[in-house]
Amino acid sequence: MNGGSLMPQVLKDDIKEKILEKALDNFTDKGYSRTSMKNIAYDTGIAVGNIYRYFRNKEDLFEAVAAPVHDKIIGLFTTADGNGSLADIEKKINEFIEIYHRNRSVFIMLLNNNDSTRFADMTNNIVENFSQALGKWKEKTTGEPNTEDDCIFIKAFSTAYLNGVISILSEPAEESVVSRRLFDF
Repeated sequence: MNGGSLMPQVLKDDIKEKILEKALDNFTDKGYSRTSMKNIAYDTGIAVGNIYRYFRNKEDLFEAVAAPVHDKIIGLFTTADGNGSLADIEKKINEFIEIYHRNRSVFIMLLNNNDSTRFADMTNNIVENFSQALGKWKEKTTGEPNTEDDCIFIKAFSTAYLNGVISILSEPAEESVVSRRLFDF
């Protein structure tokens, strides 16, 4: 009897990376709810059953693609580093743009195609965290607590700003053009 036939197959990193790459393509193009494991299997040239050796289900696969970038984006405005100065806010915005540059496809997928996932509120979370950072900066700058109207205006500005970023990212352009547009914005 051949002892090799009793050994379990070893999961291969290159196959896992190919699955993640094709999953990202599918999630970006079709959104979470319209992507199936069968679509991903077809695009990777791997049997659906083999994909389940790497990921328990579609949700687990989406999590593997999205979570690292999501956590960086959300953590950006929830960390309490800095003193709330305008320079600190500008630094956070530049870090936000840098996350985009390093993870463009995942970034866009998270902002546009995360329906029916735990990431569905990501845009709202970014707005809330950005609003809190701007509110702290405003209080520090003026020396006065924010009024209810201040909070509403800050949230409206944060929402408009994020929508502007999404709009810039959604337009087809070379990376250098997108970078310039984001920086100018």
